[in-house]
Amino acid sequence: MYDRVLVPTDGSDGTVRAIVRALAVARTFDAEVHVLYVVDTRPYDGIELADEEGLERAAIQTGRRAI
Repeated sequence: MYDRVLVPTDGSDGTVRAIVRALAVARTFDAEVHVLYVVDTRPYDGIELADEEGLERAAIQTGRRAI
């Protein structure tokens, strides 16, 4: 029934239940699991950032931990 399962996460505690459920569905149907980390950039809208590269590195590190 399912060949692939997409699991989006922002690293918050609320996503743990969704991840557990997605893995259970994938296991049941022998499906591939794809994980997508999402960064909420809204807090930075309209702000001139002095260290955009540093912010990007921090977002990547946080995303890797979330995944």
